[in-house]
Amino acid sequence: MSENKIELKSVGELLEMKFFIPSYQRGYRWTEQQVKDLLNDIDEFRPRETSCGKETWYCLQPLVVKKMDENDKRLNDEENKTYWYEVIDGQQRLTTIYIILKVLGCSTKNRLTYRARKKSDNTLQALPNIDIDEKDKGIIAGYKYAKNAIDEIVNPDDILKFKSFFLKNVHIIHYQVPRDIDLNHYFEIMNSRGEQLEMSEIIKARLMEKLNDADKPTFNRIWESGCDMNVYIQQKFADASTRIFGKKLDKFEIISFDKLRDIIGNENNGNTLSIKEMLDMNISDNLKPDEAQKDKFISIIDFSNFLLIVLKLTRLCDEPSFEPSDFILDDKELINEFNKLEKLDEQFVKRFSYNLLKAKYFLDNYIAHRTGDEVTMDNNPWKVERWYRGDDKKEYAKNLSDDETI
Repeated sequence: MSENKIELKSVGELLEMKFFIPSYQRGYRWTEQQVKDLLNDIDEFRPRETSCGKETWYCLQPLVVKKMDENDKRLNDEENKTYWYEVIDGQQRLTTIYIILKVLGCSTKNRLTYRARKKSDNTLQALPNIDIDEKDKGIIAGYKYAKNAIDEIVNPDDILKFKSFFLKNVHIIHYQVPRDIDLNHYFEIMNSRGEQLEMSEIIKARLMEKLNDADKPTFNRIWESGCDMNVYIQQKFADASTRIFGKKLDKFEIISFDKLRDIIGNENNGNTLSIKEMLDMNISDNLKPDEAQKDKFISIIDFSNFLLIVLKLTRLCDEPSFEPSDFILDDKELINEFNKLEKLDEQFVKRFSYNLLKAKYFLDNYIAHRTGDEVTMDNNPWKVERWYRGDDKKEYAKNLSDDETI
């Protein structure tokens, strides 16, 4: 195994490198307070008068990366002449740095990209333009937070000095792990030390590495749609909802992972539809998933525990020797329970992700959940409702007690 490489890089030096955020990483989530605290700290370290002539600098927490091979399939053909670095840890800090650079009017030359999140990538590259059609709300919010903080903290006459300090004197510990490192083991070490990655993200990375490149987008779509526990799953697939859940969105019609991949693949590749398919399409099919109106509720279970239930059901079907009574339904045991699998391969990942989507459909539509309303004498916030498409093409949450077909 090659040795680790630790360097101290200035923000300006980062602009000469290329980074990509892998699909298992979460979206950008920094709050206004986090962005403001960072900029306040940097400004406090910035010297106003330096009588002694000493240069001060501000150091950010480590950025952990893995250098990719020139021929790695994740790289665009036109970029193969230079190296890209896969961001293993620190993507929230790195994205914040690039957002601040955009606020300061610096050209980032597409040096940071979200390869599995087109919306995030397009939003980051479009900054400072925030009026694009498809936008990542987290990144847009981060840009507004940074702009407001800089306007508040830095005197307009001092902005060039602040920019110079940010580029030259703000450093980050650049920790490059060996190419052949076992990332699963690394993630588990980070997690045991209380770092940012959640256990579910570790599991996602472990599962995705078993799939080929053609299947990874479908898996990622299922996972990202399923982890939003408070939105009906039909709404997360608004661009293909009737082809997955039927004309009235009341049936689970997909019979396998591969069939779902074919549908999503057709959508992504722009394949033409038949006249019948176009007539059958819901109006929301023409919208992107996040553009459709969402109907929020409060699920009875969180995502980690939901993953455990799906894992238990999948093992119950797959493994003749599986003992359900030995399975621990405790989110603290999520990684340990996945470690007990008899065989973790491509076919298991496909079955598991298919079961994840199917289970989310039944959980959302046939298990009681709570609305956002308060409990009163006249109102019970607990409902048994499902997402439904009426004959008038409108979609709404329908009470199962009003459903004559059940």
